[in-house]
Amino acid sequence: MNTVPDIVIRGIDNDVAERIKEIARLNNMPINDVLLKLLRQALKLDVETLIVANPKQDIARLSGAWGKDETDALRAAIAAIEKLPGG
Repeated sequence: MNTVPDIVIRGIDNDVAERIKEIARLNNMPINDVLLKLLRQALKLDVETLIVANPKQDIARLSGAWGKDETDALRAAIAAIEKLPGG
């Protein structure tokens, strides 16, 4: 049986803690799941991203936002361009 270690992070400032809570609310996820997902993203182990927009600062709140299909299409286009010589 493979046990997963617990890791404790100390000294998280209030701004970071509040931002984590905000991301958890935006994604309707428990804080622990958000932290695991953010760590995997930061370590380039997960390509699926969380909604991290700050509604107080996000221009998408004023003008709309891309849907998943649009985001996937843009990512595919960027990946195709990156494969071109000199891309």
